[in-house]
Amino acid sequence: MIRPLSALLVLASSVSLAAPPQVKTVNPDSLPWSERASFFVGARGGIAAPPGAVGLAPNAGLEFGLAVPQGFGFSMRTLWMDNPPGAPVLGLRPASYGFGAIADFRYYFRTVDPLTVYPTLAVGFLAGPEKGTNTNAVLPLFNPGVGMKVKAGNFYGTFEFGLSGFTIPFVGLSLGFEGDSLVTKRERGVTPPAAEVQAEPAPTSQPDEPRFPAPPAIPAGS
Repeated sequence: MIRPLSALLVLASSVSLAAPPQVKTVNPDSLPWSERASFFVGARGGIAAPPGAVGLAPNAGLEFGLAVPQGFGFSMRTLWMDNPPGAPVLGLRPASYGFGAIADFRYYFRTVDPLTVYPTLAVGFLAGPEKGTNTNAVLPLFNPGVGMKVKAGNFYGTFEFGLSGFTIPFVGLSLGFEGDSLVTKRERGVTPPAAEVQAEPAPTSQPDEPRFPAPPAIPAGS
């Protein structure tokens, strides 16, 4: 009876030793924001359709900012617009053209690769000569919307639509380059984790070899 029991214990221990070790995985979304963020730069174009205006209002600009796979991101961009609309509530008439700057605030939601969706809120201004008087007209911008981003390696494309000032529908398209985050660089082996970077141990000094006194000289003629 003892021998079969011993055989079962040996078999169970061998199976436990043969089982692969469990590797603890780290959720990338739990890492600090600075390690997940990546820098991007690109070109953007779009069209707005002001109600009651004559013709559309095309626009273009350059954008740059920080994005993450999941979480908060933001960007800055320049803006040029042809035939910008006015703001009757603010007493502003349409302008011939306008230049401005916009800050985009986004929250990215991770979906099926390579697609990311996000709501966006753009805040900025647009300034140009007012039609008829050529006086400076400064139009504040408040543009809520929603967008999608598709990545192909380090290149990306986005499509957005929304309502500028809750009254003017617009669409936007951007193309650009997005670098790698610190997490991606570590996965590719470009940047090792800080815990793995260790200084080489200083060379230890070898103890001096024992020195024995020299034997006494043998007198001559002995």
